[in-house]
Amino acid sequence: MNKLTIFRKDDLKRIIEEATIDQTDDQWIEVFLKGASNLIGSNPIIYRSFGPFWWVLKKYLQDENLNSGEPVDTDVFNQITMGEKILDIAAAYAYHDITTKDMTATQSTRTIESDDGTIDYTLIDEEMEAIIAFK
Repeated sequence: MNKLTIFRKDDLKRIIEEATIDQTDDQWIEVFLKGASNLIGSNPIIYRSFGPFWWVLKKYLQDENLNSGEPVDTDVFNQITMGEKILDIAAAYAYHDITTKDMTATQSTRTIESDDGTIDYTLIDEEMEAIIAFK
């Protein structure tokens, strides 16, 4: 599977600068992860709003004991990660913001423009889907 490149570092620079005006990178990451965990806990279908960045977000949530379940597959993580935690978090934030604004937050299939061209990406986390079904 090819690496997905949806955002570049420069695309996320403004988000990171604004988020860390009055806090450190680590503080912003901690606040974001707790907020994402609360949001998903109260409305699990929202995990889809993070699109492919759900997988890096889920791993970081698990690292902080904010999400349980099976560990994220290393190959999937490597396909999505931007190489730095702060960039991954900013990308998850940006993607969630886009899907919320265009009212596609709960869709599981998305058309993504990437370096590989236009692809249809389907996000299905079996564990999250089970939670959604039984909630």
